Amino acid sequence: MTTPVALKHPLFDPASLYNRMRASIHVEDKMRGYFHWMAARANRFEEPPPLQPWSEEDLRRCACELEGVCDGERVAKIQVLDMLETRSLFLLSENPGDVQFHPWHAHLLIVREQDGRLTVGLLFQATPEVVDRWRTAVPDRLSHPLRCRAFIFEQEVLTRMAAIALKTPEEKSPERLLLPAFQPEMVASNFEVARLLVGVAELEGEIDPDKPAVCFCRLEIPDWHHRFHPRIAPPQVVVIADTGSEEGG
Repeated sequence: MTTPVALKHPLFDPASLYNRMRASIHVEDKMRGYFHWMAARANRFEEPPPLQPWSEEDLRRCACELEGVCDGERVAKIQVLDMLETRSLFLLSENPGDVQFHPWHAHLLIVREQDGRLTVGLLFQATPEVVDRWRTAVPDRLSHPLRCRAFIFEQEVLTRMAAIALKTPEEKSPERLLLPAFQPEMVASNFEVARLLVGVAELEGEIDPDKPAVCFCRLEIPDWHHRFHPRIAPPQVVVIADTGSEEGG
């Protein structure tokens, strides 16, 4: 007997193994833990790699994009303190049982909010080709913004996933490693993959079909993380949109 394929990806299905485990954690705690972990890793460097410099103009422009005040007349009420360029993939579910990755451009951001709190955010820029593919794949879901989720992977997590969850110890590119990990069947049935995804730092957002930039809900971080910590390689960000059926059938 063939099991019917769910129309909603397990990452967004409340009844899935992944979401049952995710219900026991708080995304804010994961993000704070992620920043503490980055700081601890940086302290182990004998010679810390140089930090990527950003001009004040770059930071101001990014703050304006976050607040949608890019008309040149208004000023952003927030301040972007630092940016971290990432390797980014947009996961597009073009049919219920399969997903495909498309490259996008994204930066992680440390933001000083109006009330003085520090938060982390993500600004995700789509290429015109990806926007066209997305519109073609989900034409019946474009009447309102789509929920999406961004997962932030460090190389250490990718290595663990390859060795333990996917049992592929040979060297693979992040794309070749993450594509099978995000397939609906893998997330639904592989406990180790689901557990690793639950533990990865994440941000929630919405994709507006009329806007190429996707802004994510920012999460508060400890107030001593004014800059991203030194690192050897950029993180890998995977964004997946909830393109499944609202009715689930």
